[in-house]
Amino acid sequence: MNDLILTLLNLKYIGNKTIEYILHISKSTKHNEKEILHLLEEANLKGKTKRIYTLDDIKIAINKTYKIKESCIKQNIKIVSILESSYPEKLRHINDRPLLLFYKGNYSAMTNNKSIAIIGSRKVSVKGLKSSYNMAYLLGKDGYSIISGLAKGCDEQAHKGCLDAFGSTVAVLPCPLDNIYPKSNVKLANDIVDNKGCLVSEYPLGSNIHKSNFIRRNRLQSGLSNALIVCETNENSGTNHTINFCINQNRILSCINIKRNVEIIDNKNCIVINDECDINKLKEKIENGNKNYIDNGKQLVFKL
Repeated sequence: MNDLILTLLNLKYIGNKTIEYILHISKSTKHNEKEILHLLEEANLKGKTKRIYTLDDIKIAINKTYKIKESCIKQNIKIVSILESSYPEKLRHINDRPLLLFYKGNYSAMTNNKSIAIIGSRKVSVKGLKSSYNMAYLLGKDGYSIISGLAKGCDEQAHKGCLDAFGSTVAVLPCPLDNIYPKSNVKLANDIVDNKGCLVSEYPLGSNIHKSNFIRRNRLQSGLSNALIVCETNENSGTNHTINFCINQNRILSCINIKRNVEIIDNKNCIVINDECDINKLKEKIENGNKNYIDNGKQLVFKL
């Protein structure tokens, strides 16, 4: 079935919901070109897709699937699908869950029962950068997987702090694993893989990087975590998307007590971190608390 999912992802103008419908109606685990075309025609009749695909479209997509799988083997990149029991349980129940994950490195870092996303804007104060590094160091040392996005600023400091504590960190990427972004953090990405961490992406090798990928990446950073720590944000930051995903996914929201985080601090459910006592409060809530990973699909809470 993984080949079918990847082949469908290689077709233009087809989304996860349509692919999930096709998986639901499929009665076989292996499919040739004509069988895939028949499934797409059935989806079209049910109004799941408006595009008419041809046999040539399917052949091109299947050929691309083979090439991607070969490249994955050569680059030691593995694939896990929503149909497998090893798929991260925290992601299984989020809205618009990825059907395939491409990963490289220590998979258990991604499925750790104790995971915290540490994020923030790219352009932040020295205090914001130090907070990101220090939080990741302390929590990484304590056995938490640190989830972040490999971006410049707070993200990269979170990864570095965790690595310096000999902890496990996961970089959720807005790009395929054969085209690391940003290029300035390629070495950091390699360090993560070499030090019991993991790189993960929902994008097949060879995919283009689109602006929307960065927002979609944020739902996975929150989704893989028990809690989110915002180190520092600003009005137009993508961090605000992640905060909304955190709330909608029933994750624990927390932030560093810093001036730019004033809007988050005003949220009555946010754990505001001033000192070690607050960190312990957050850890206690994670270890004793929320096991409900069902996405409640609420509307936006913070301004974007």
